[in-house]
Amino acid sequence: MAAPAPGAPILLHGHSLGAAVAVAIGARTSSLGLSLEAPFDSMTDAVRRHVPLAPSRLLRDTYRSDRRIRTGTAPVLIVPGRRDPVVPAKLAVALAASAGPRARIAVIPGDHVSILGVRDREAEALF
Repeated sequence: MAAPAPGAPILLHGHSLGAAVAVAIGARTSSLGLSLEAPFDSMTDAVRRHVPLAPSRLLRDTYRSDRRIRTGTAPVLIVPGRRDPVVPAKLAVALAASAGPRARIAVIPGDHVSILGVRDREAEALF
């Protein structure tokens, strides 16, 4: 097992729900930035896309990434898939708008899974 490296730079990466977790961690921890694949702005919006009449109070955590991402200062790379049936690209576009000018968004061809790793070189250059 590798020893912890105090003070080592951290890049937060997440896909789908993991992107919401990365944003939440990024709101509390300094990092090199956020690399988010297939992210959504809030769980409420994501659920409404699939179950329009679901009461939002059923969600224990609404994963309000749109609110949390506003507090950061590190760069953000957002990569949604144009044909993603799970998390539509428009939710990622909304998240990028919440992040403001520090966000770079690249909507690419692909679905929820086929986009994984496609923009890793861009992320490496950015961070």
